[in-house]
Amino acid sequence: MKKVIFTLMIALFAVAAVTAQEPTDLTSKKGVPILPEKGDYAIGVDAIPFFQYVGNMFNANGFNPGPAFNFTAPTPFTIYGKYFKDANTAYRAFVRVGYNSETFKHLTNQDGSTAIPPATVEDKMTRSNMAINLGVGLEKRRGAGRVQGFYGAEAGLMINNPYTAKYTYGNALSATTGTWWNFDPEFPQEMPNTIARPLKETAGMEFGLGVRAFVGVEYFFAPKISLGGEFGWGIGFLSQGKGSVETEVWDVATTAVRTITTDIAGGSKFRVDTDNLGGSINLLFYF
Repeated sequence: MKKVIFTLMIALFAVAAVTAQEPTDLTSKKGVPILPEKGDYAIGVDAIPFFQYVGNMFNANGFNPGPAFNFTAPTPFTIYGKYFKDANTAYRAFVRVGYNSETFKHLTNQDGSTAIPPATVEDKMTRSNMAINLGVGLEKRRGAGRVQGFYGAEAGLMINNPYTAKYTYGNALSATTGTWWNFDPEFPQEMPNTIARPLKETAGMEFGLGVRAFVGVEYFFAPKISLGGEFGWGIGFLSQGKGSVETEVWDVATTAVRTITTDIAGGSKFRVDTDNLGGSINLLFYF
């Protein structure tokens, strides 16, 4: 799918090179302006999920499942907005506010059950994450027809909670009981009575800042509706705070359950690089 998207981007730039000098009627047959004008607003979305949806309809297999939108990190469903100060200058902004929560349950054998089959209790894990991306920028445009080239710069802010997991268990923890289900996706298994099991895992909050320069092209295939792609070069910094793990343990000395909290170190990242090498297609509507 990435090859298809990258090919579409190359095609857009090729169309720009071929048609940039061709005279083009700037209104439709009904007299509707094709290109954005002073005072226009624009709303856009990442069109990749739509291409994936259409492509998957005709190619359902284990590596490319049937029709389904992909809202995961590689193709975030970001909303874009623009306001045109004049026909060749636009202020632009983007926003993504995402929250995901999922719950997994498992029936575990009840400790001490003499029934055949054994009675069961419910173990549960609730996992969530949150992401906020905000950005603003300035865009300049050039072009004499349906194909419009653009360039500019923008700055972005990212706040992210990568991972929080909470666990509840049906069997109480004691010196002789405490069978529980390990929800680790790599080693899912029923754990016999142990003296420790996780209660909560929290990754450190991430805070990021970035600035980038960009260049791209839009093709107006209908009045005030365009497909576009862009590449950029930017500088980004991300800092991650401390996380923690809460563990429930059986204290032999006090013959009671207690909770231990262990910190997880944070970190930081710094990056200077080109972006969007995997390809991205934006669908924009002007009004």
